[in-house]
Amino acid sequence: MPVFATRLVPVLLTTAMLVAVGAPAEARDEKYAVPARVAEADLELRLSRADDVVPWAGSLPKTQLSVRNRSDGRTHFVAIPGDGSDDGRREPKLTWELERQGADGDWSAVARGVVGRCGNFDWDWTRSVARLPPGSEHTVEHYGGPLGQLYDLARPGRLRLRATYAFRRQGVGHGQPAAAGAATDELGKMEGYAPFELQSEWLEFDLVAPLAVRIARIQTLPYRGQHAVNEILPIRLQSLSDVPLVLDPKLCEVHLSSKTESERATVWLSMEPVTEGDPVTLEPGAVLPLFGEGGLLPAALLGTTGRRPPEGEDDIARVTVTLRVRGERPFRVRSDTVRLRVKRGE
Repeated sequence: MPVFATRLVPVLLTTAMLVAVGAPAEARDEKYAVPARVAEADLELRLSRADDVVPWAGSLPKTQLSVRNRSDGRTHFVAIPGDGSDDGRREPKLTWELERQGADGDWSAVARGVVGRCGNFDWDWTRSVARLPPGSEHTVEHYGGPLGQLYDLARPGRLRLRATYAFRRQGVGHGQPAAAGAATDELGKMEGYAPFELQSEWLEFDLVAPLAVRIARIQTLPYRGQHAVNEILPIRLQSLSDVPLVLDPKLCEVHLSSKTESERATVWLSMEPVTEGDPVTLEPGAVLPLFGEGGLLPAALLGTTGRRPPEGEDDIARVTVTLRVRGERPFRVRSDTVRLRVKRGE
């Protein structure tokens, strides 16, 4: 019996623990005046287009995000995102997903870059709580810099965007430096709410490239010295727009940087800043050199840094050229990747 009792007690304890920990997910939710199931049924996160302007590559369409109370008779309170919601430092957390449709029709996530920010944020989110009577709606803004700068949007195509709003019952002051003051459990008007999450429908849209960046031909790049881009890698711009496209050289930036396959060297492009020059009009279908005489920008140089290839061997660099144009309707376009041979030389 002692042996039997010793073996039986852990089994009973384990069963009791399963009941205590596994069953109460709903019970814990129901202890709040507004359970998650009620908040998520009554509230809707709506993402829509703010205008019908077709976005150019490098940017996202103008959108409007809002929380709507679709219940028949319940008034709700909603924490409104602010500075710090983008990375979860304060309530609520607001996140975004962006996907691109491939040639096979499948969707895949667009890689998101990292954007630095300071340590300051609006930690007292309880001051930003909206009252939503039945049928009312409150606009939600994204904080954390222009959303389009978080993603690589230089390639045109079919994309879709979705937002997620999460209230986590994170009290005032959490996420701030300890020296700024102690965090509290204060939730203000959201005290009665269980943690809940809202997710918008996918918003699909097309990114259109107003022009194409094309590399006309490829010559071998000697490892030593600096060489005119047009001698090694002449680059052409071709208008894909059905209306004249005006390009201001002072608002244009070109980026080219590529490590060689051996990772021994880096290919770089050097050009003087453009401080003067008249805008250039590119007619539909027209072709324009990117650099040099008759081109959009002054002549530029191409070179390498790092260790040269081993004796008797050449190296290969995979190079892409990106053109960024600022202005009222900014865009960013990129060439196809080409293989550039880097010759060791003497």
